[in-house]
Amino acid sequence: DDVPFEVTFEFKANPISSHAWLKDPGGTRFPTTCRVGVSVPQSHDIPAQMPMSEQRELLQGYELRVKPVEGKEAIFPYSKSLPGIGMRAKFVEIVGPVYGSRKITIKATATARAPIIPWIYQGFAPWQGFFVGLYKDDPDARVAAQRIVLTID
Repeated sequence: DDVPFEVTFEFKANPISSHAWLKDPGGTRFPTTCRVGVSVPQSHDIPAQMPMSEQRELLQGYELRVKPVEGKEAIFPYSKSLPGIGMRAKFVEIVGPVYGSRKITIKATATARAPIIPWIYQGFAPWQGFFVGLYKDDPDARVAAQRIVLTID
């Protein structure tokens, strides 16, 4: 619909970063959300009938850590169902052997105007998968510093 946009990816040995912008035509009733992100897939195949105590034992040591733009770091055990999260954040870290010995960090480089937001739907646990997206306050800002950065250590 004649919406100009740009998405760039920068691949280094480590990390990978992305930046995007778009410009809705004037008078757009429902403005477009400019969003690039990381989808974290389900990490385990846990049968629905497995008791919670066994799930907690299986996922012991797995955590999702979120540092909000304001406030203290929040830690979510991978086994725990959540009331749904979606907070403006500086970084998200996956802790545990989800990807072997590697640590996964997703961060925003300009959190004042373009934070990342981790999304986990209500009633889901982190092991079931989640999304971390870069949400720009000004979708048409072409500021290359407003990036999402994925680092695998």
